[in-house]
Amino acid sequence: MKKIILATLIGTLIITLSGCGANPKPKQITGLKNSSLTKKEKIEILNIVLKNNLISIKPSYYGIYLNHHYSFSLNNQCYSLKESYTTRHNDHYNNNFNYCFYINDNIIRTRYSAKCGTRYHSTSECQDPDFIDYMNDISNDLKSLYNKKAASYIIKKPLYEQYKNELIKKISDTKVTTIDKTNILSSKIMQKINNSNQKKLHSYFPSSAINAYKKRMSKNDYRIVYNNPIKILDRYLIVYKQDSFENTFDKSPENISLNIEKISFNYLPEIVNAKNKELSVELNPNSSLSNENITLSNLTNSYINVNTISFYYGEDIFTQNINIKLPPQGVMKTTLLILKMQKNKFLPLNSVKQKVNLGLAVEYTNLKYNKQNSILELKKVSHKNY
Repeated sequence: MKKIILATLIGTLIITLSGCGANPKPKQITGLKNSSLTKKEKIEILNIVLKNNLISIKPSYYGIYLNHHYSFSLNNQCYSLKESYTTRHNDHYNNNFNYCFYINDNIIRTRYSAKCGTRYHSTSECQDPDFIDYMNDISNDLKSLYNKKAASYIIKKPLYEQYKNELIKKISDTKVTTIDKTNILSSKIMQKINNSNQKKLHSYFPSSAINAYKKRMSKNDYRIVYNNPIKILDRYLIVYKQDSFENTFDKSPENISLNIEKISFNYLPEIVNAKNKELSVELNPNSSLSNENITLSNLTNSYINVNTISFYYGEDIFTQNINIKLPPQGVMKTTLLILKMQKNKFLPLNSVKQKVNLGLAVEYTNLKYNKQNSILELKKVSHKNY
């Protein structure tokens, strides 16, 4: 008997704190016009209307409890009022009220749900009077608000296709021209650069008419967009100076000029070799420092100690003492840290005939004869060799 009385008191307390009366019944809002719109368009128009009517709502009993916090939001056609507070008896309450709108078959339907109470005792039969009044006001005005917004969209919808088609034609008529001010690049490379840069030209417009309407896009928001021109092609690193242009719908450019001001080139091959009848060294200068990038091969029947390796690239020489002992006919792979010093693999290319140093030097000792020896493989390479 005591348990029944206690449960009744708790239920009464929850309803008293959260509003009394039965939960609102679902509604059907009919009389919507423009039934020719797609389901997505109807949903988005409903979203716009609901968002335009989002104002700040406080819980009906805000301020009479301790630590009273609340939030009011709109997500996926659902208004949500959440509150938490502590009573004088140190009971902590969490109340959530949700009122949702769904559109289907040219009818807007409503659904109310709630959960109120403490961690130990809760009910779904609860409501906040001010929240319900607010939802009733929106429901009563929703038909006229929706029809007005839908009619506005119907007028502007054809403009989307018109602007989009005009902009696509502008794109096809716009030419991107790349000019090599350095006079270094061959006609074959320039053709590749021009083709790549032309493909980076595209138009900007939203994916659908309803998205354009949501963003309140005007005619000049439909425009030509030119992404960054290609910077790396094959082994070339290219620096441009791009002509400025006014980028609006009515003043979009017929031609875009790109001037190549500077060029750099990556001369690093896959493998750099240094070899004689006693020792073979293969270096992969493009390998990650986390991987083994050099292979040492002893071609003799005696022990060899590899002392120092130097890598030649452009005007720089990078040297590292490695002190590795190779057994007869032994092969060993290791990581050459001097490549960490060579941070930029692109070297400035200043003329067509330019050549740069590329090579490998190795100092080693044949322990059988205690004789120090060295290998040097150094050559001049041109960008035309690649």
